[in-house]
Amino acid sequence: MIALGVLLLALAVLVGVVVSVEATEAVSVEFLGWDVTTDGVGAFWIGAGSMLVAVVGLGLITRGLRRSYQVRKENRQLRKEHRRLEQQRAQESRPAEPSALSEPTSKTPREEPPYEPDDFAGEGGADEGPHRPPPAAGT
Repeated sequence: MIALGVLLLALAVLVGVVVSVEATEAVSVEFLGWDVTTDGVGAFWIGAGSMLVAVVGLGLITRGLRRSYQVRKENRQLRKEHRRLEQQRAQESRPAEPSALSEPTSKTPREEPPYEPDDFAGEGGADEGPHRPPPAAGT
């Protein structure tokens, strides 16, 4: 890339020298109602000045676009960090729940060990069924 840049710069200097030496005829240019008469060298330098202004303008546009992209990226990161801190603050302010009642954190269903029929048996044996709370008073 550097070699290509040096080559293009040398070519531009060569064109400038050739135009300055060879352009001796008068040139008349009408621009926005103004009539400018100059020789070929003057026309070349007017073109070079116009190109310089165009390159500076494009550089300013590029710099502005790059800066606005960086600001948007920064804002996106700050919003993400803000959401993370809000969630962390909300989790810290919740009352502590017993671990036996909390839901598992993984997305996969929790496997429970298989139950034996005697696990749910009351004092009378396996035929009573699962443990049930005592009936309400007066019934």
